Amino acid sequence: MKNNHKAITTIIIVIMTLAFLTAGHAANTREDNDTLAVKRQMCFLKNYSHIQEKDCGLAVIADLPVKGSKSLVDSITVFLNEELYGYFDPSTENKHLLPYEKVFSSDIPQLLKHYRKVYRPYFDVKNPDMCEFATHCLELNMVAQTATYVTYEVVDVFFGEGLEEARTWVTFAKSDGHRLREIITDDNLVRFLREHPDRRDNGVLGDIVTCMENGDFSRNVNAGLLNDSIAFQFIWAPGIFDDSKYDLAPLKPYLTEKAQKLVEER
Repeated sequence: MKNNHKAITTIIIVIMTLAFLTAGHAANTREDNDTLAVKRQMCFLKNYSHIQEKDCGLAVIADLPVKGSKSLVDSITVFLNEELYGYFDPSTENKHLLPYEKVFSSDIPQLLKHYRKVYRPYFDVKNPDMCEFATHCLELNMVAQTATYVTYEVVDVFFGEGLEEARTWVTFAKSDGHRLREIITDDNLVRFLREHPDRRDNGVLGDIVTCMENGDFSRNVNAGLLNDSIAFQFIWAPGIFDDSKYDLAPLKPYLTEKAQKLVEER
């Protein structure tokens, strides 16, 4: 039990350290007026007992935009508010603690502190045995930036038998800040895997084809557009995830039309 505690605590410390050391890592080296600059902040919420009393810290980490085009920064600001609202105020029986319109903030430098302050009456800092939030920790990381798009990764961190991280991605077009609704469709992903069996290098994406052929395929794959690759997370079951990354070049013809255009001009 002590070994498990030490391992999990070490993992958490490493993750938090890397989060700060890698701030801005996704940006291309080319600097221009369209380059999005971000500042990474961490907001500590409370101590939490996982294996031993108060052995885990619940926190939110986010890459906050500090420089960029107004349309892009405005769009990312809305995205950050939506994710923070979902974390602090998850819907229970279609009810929220506070209305989103009253919580929304455009004060980027104080955004994390704002949400902590607003929801402070609804979580007990002194009670380490309860997690009142949607997940244990939340990370909102900028993981890609090219001349045409920016991608954020949403990481929901769970403390269970080990450390589990559920990932989703959101890509913004730099031209006007709009979000891409989809990077690759289910049908095109399966078509790619059928036509490129050599790309099924870890067994995960290959299993998607088998599931599809057996008629039991469901939307359990998240895809993210990075600088030169596509990130995937396959959800085996609740709390059981598998991450993989594939070179963008062979996947490009299978992407959605809007995603292909951004990639071509990146």
